[in-house]
Amino acid sequence: MLLQELFETTPAEERFYAAAIEALKRRLASKGDKESVGSAAFEIGRSFGIPASELVRMYREKGESNGN
Repeated sequence: MLLQELFETTPAEERFYAAAIEALKRRLASKGDKESVGSAAFEIGRSFGIPASELVRMYREKGESNGN
């Protein structure tokens, strides 16, 4: 899927949450085992204005749907 297609077919709110989840994934990947999902979600959620508990829930749901 081209990036342009993603923006044309995905509502703005979904893109916003997807960006937050991707930022969380990148942070966790960069920190390795040194940071928990909850503490990383707190920092990323604060940047995006999303409660950490909601971001953790979305991250785990997305991980399960991708087979992770």
